[in-house]
Amino acid sequence: MKTISTHTTENSQPRILLIDHTLSDLDAMGTALRKAGWHVDALSQGADAILMLAGADYDVIVIEAHLSDFESLGLLRICRDRQPYTEVIMTGEQNYDLAIEAVKKGAFQYEPKPLNLTKFLEKVKEAFALRGEAIKMDLTQTAQFTIQEHPLLGCNIVCQLSKSRMGETSFAEKNGKPLVIRRIRLPEDLPDRMAHLDSFLKVVDLVSKLNHKHLTRIFEYGFPEGMENPVLLIEFVKGKDLGVCLAENILSLSERLEIFRQMAAGLSFAHSSGVVHHNIKPSNVLLSEDLKVKLTDFGISLLRDIAGSGSISLRGLPFYSAPECFVVGGNPHAAADIFSLGTIGYELFTGEKAFRGTSMAETAELLKTGKPPAPRSLLPSLPPLVENMLGAMLNKNPDERPQADDLCSALESLKNNSEMLSTIEQHFDTPENRAAWH
Repeated sequence: MKTISTHTTENSQPRILLIDHTLSDLDAMGTALRKAGWHVDALSQGADAILMLAGADYDVIVIEAHLSDFESLGLLRICRDRQPYTEVIMTGEQNYDLAIEAVKKGAFQYEPKPLNLTKFLEKVKEAFALRGEAIKMDLTQTAQFTIQEHPLLGCNIVCQLSKSRMGETSFAEKNGKPLVIRRIRLPEDLPDRMAHLDSFLKVVDLVSKLNHKHLTRIFEYGFPEGMENPVLLIEFVKGKDLGVCLAENILSLSERLEIFRQMAAGLSFAHSSGVVHHNIKPSNVLLSEDLKVKLTDFGISLLRDIAGSGSISLRGLPFYSAPECFVVGGNPHAAADIFSLGTIGYELFTGEKAFRGTSMAETAELLKTGKPPAPRSLLPSLPPLVENMLGAMLNKNPDERPQADDLCSALESLKNNSEMLSTIEQHFDTPENRAAWH
């Protein structure tokens, strides 16, 4: 039988036990928590924590994942066994496998280091509140409380990855499998709210039926009970996005060509299935640790276009948006994806944005009328075919841009040095494509 400790009241300090062998982290966490009104016991050794557990009850315990004298997951289990209503937060390096294992063994949260102390304090408060709810539920003999379990999808949320006015993204696990949960948020009083959601869910429904190695899978989606906003359960890609790789600038030319080919292949499959992305940009191109491409976030930009009729259709970042996206009342289609892919390709190969003004208005004007330097003037080793392909993709007239499957075929031929390569090179070597550059 569990013994329920209810020592914390409104007039007493909540208690927290910190266990971290990195003294600077221990001091920073302790100082922040004491300022917030917590009673803090701070230890650098796991063995000492065992003794403390025998003599005091804690509301929250924080365990560093790599203690020097004790196996941290073992200590987590001991904490949960000895003080079952105490919530445990584990901290450590960004390690998804360890994060999943920690949550499976009962941790409330896995917080990656270096810690954001503001976010850390918020998570401690959430854990404290959850402890109180667990006690109330047990005292009233209601159903057993399940830590952080999603009400619709049955996932354990490990940590929040990002949050914006449009919703939040969390790293989660389900039956030991890493996943991503996207919780979409639109204001309840938004004009035409249901129309926006309907357009978005139509795209989600189409994407959920696609199965391609260069597209992230949507495994489940729907509305949790009592919620007015949809939730998506998406494939997790362990790696980084293309924006990070561009900033690092460590990719070889062959790696860049292969990434470009894979992006074109994913987009070709999506377009052939009737799905338009609407927001191709580096952060929506995910790269696994072995540089396999996955395009993600199909349709998300539809929810950002909430200004009502008569507004411009700027659904992506301006640097990667097609000229027609800046037309009042415009409704960009697949050709806009091609232009966006062209701007990414230009940056991928040259390290420079094709169109970059000092303001959105100047960038829009460059996208509509400007000509960037020829890619091979910045990267002479770039194959002429690729430069001409980029010129075709960045054509100001959407009707003159190539189809995604044409790009895919051309890049496949270049990769394999096929017999058709000479013909394809001639096809793209036109005055119009060469005229794309200044």
